[in-house]
Amino acid sequence: MILRDLLQLVLFIGLLAALSPLLGRYVHQVFSGRRTFLHPVLGPVERGVYSLSGIHPDENQTWSRYAVSLIGFSLAGFLLTFGVLLFQDKLPELFEFGVAVSGSFVCHNNLLSFKVYCKIKQ
Repeated sequence: MILRDLLQLVLFIGLLAALSPLLGRYVHQVFSGRRTFLHPVLGPVERGVYSLSGIHPDENQTWSRYAVSLIGFSLAGFLLTFGVLLFQDKLPELFEFGVAVSGSFVCHNNLLSFKVYCKIKQ
């Protein structure tokens, strides 16, 4: 391992260890319903999303309502992904790589799997 990689790993683990108590306290405050430092900023946003979605935060969610929400969210994600793939040639190119890289990525994975499989068979 190169010294630079080792330093980067040590820095990452040290930063993670230093921030975990702070993040743990924040998550504990959120789950216990206490006020956090982000509450004045994100509280109105949360209430707005709840009112637009028809969510009542004081009511419990039944299993049937949860199932409908889960299926609806999964269907919306599927349709969005399908739409992006279907109209990929008509969408503006937001990234440098576009379709050719995804195609070559799939071909590269197939090539590697065949190479590994053939090496195992020999």
